[in-house]
Amino acid sequence: MKTRLQNFDPARFMRNGWQKKPLFVKGALPADFLELRPADLFRLAQRPQVESRLISRKNIRNDWRYTASDGPFSGDQLAEYKGRTDWTLLVQRVNEWLPRLDLLFEYFSFIANWRIDDIMVSYAAPGGTVGPHLDNYDVFLCQLHGNRTWQYSNRPAKAEKLEAGQPVRLLTDFKADHEVVAAPGDVLYIPPRFGHYGIADSESITVSVGFRAPQIGRLMGILFDAVAARHGEEFYTDQGAAISKNPGAFDERALKKIFSLAQSGFFAGSRSLKTDELSDTLLKNLSATPNAQIRTRANLSLAQFKSRWKKNNLQRNPRNQYFFRKTRGEVNLYAAGESFSLPSAFRKSVAEFCNARVFVATTSRLKPPALEFWYEMFALGFVFFQK
Repeated sequence: MKTRLQNFDPARFMRNGWQKKPLFVKGALPADFLELRPADLFRLAQRPQVESRLISRKNIRNDWRYTASDGPFSGDQLAEYKGRTDWTLLVQRVNEWLPRLDLLFEYFSFIANWRIDDIMVSYAAPGGTVGPHLDNYDVFLCQLHGNRTWQYSNRPAKAEKLEAGQPVRLLTDFKADHEVVAAPGDVLYIPPRFGHYGIADSESITVSVGFRAPQIGRLMGILFDAVAARHGEEFYTDQGAAISKNPGAFDERALKKIFSLAQSGFFAGSRSLKTDELSDTLLKNLSATPNAQIRTRANLSLAQFKSRWKKNNLQRNPRNQYFFRKTRGEVNLYAAGESFSLPSAFRKSVAEFCNARVFVATTSRLKPPALEFWYEMFALGFVFFQK
């Protein structure tokens, strides 16, 4: 699989475009970069464990009114829309349900894996759209089937002003600076908080490759929880307190002391936390995903695993996030909200595992201790044999 975007310079993009300005790239991907049909999406949208949404709109007196409903949808419900215009079906985390789609991330390997969110796919009838909106994450909009006209802004929105009375988040002050028509293989990059508006010109499938950054509040919460755990058994004390003449009132001196104890405890606790301990807590949290999956045993022996690997490639389980960190004398692998400490001798294997998605049974990988590592990844459910 050729995994380099065409007409695109990754170094220049990361320096000048990433999180700074939109970029439209003609022919960045092969026109048939994914094997995906509308029927595949319709089947997924009927499954209760898959997150999906159907959005339609109707022009009433020159005003577009939207309706939205969440899946799962029955086959009859979806059949009702056949032949209609102005509707779209969104299916989230499609790469988790159709693992072959996860390989699309290989084209975007110039971005750190820990920033990966998911692959969302939208099917749209002519006129289908979710309206002018903005996102709080980076997204590459890859056109797979049909044409879609995109309008987008040159600068991020300072505030998200929304149209009232609509079931979707529609910007009221959206102003387009550019308009492009995306054909199969074209890619439009949109940074966080840049308004954009896409309308299907024909039956259309757009694949959204998302990269999400953690909210600062979430990072603060991780730090707070780690510090609070160190003071969980301590209590406020008020030895030497004066007689309460007005017991129904909250004493201001007590309030100041509570604030002082909480603030001093937080700062002292954060300073006392070991950096490696806090880093481990943080990275485990960042590796947790909505549908994280971990298994604790294999259904094949080591010898059977080795024999089968020679015949079938391994693929990484797309339900989890994977990254690693080198420390003194060991390497830590993070996945599914857990950390796994391995001796430094496994650094090469861990790096290969985190940097790629498909693994061939090479001679070096079939030798111990590398083979034991890959067998353990199989036992944990982190890799599976491709079908």
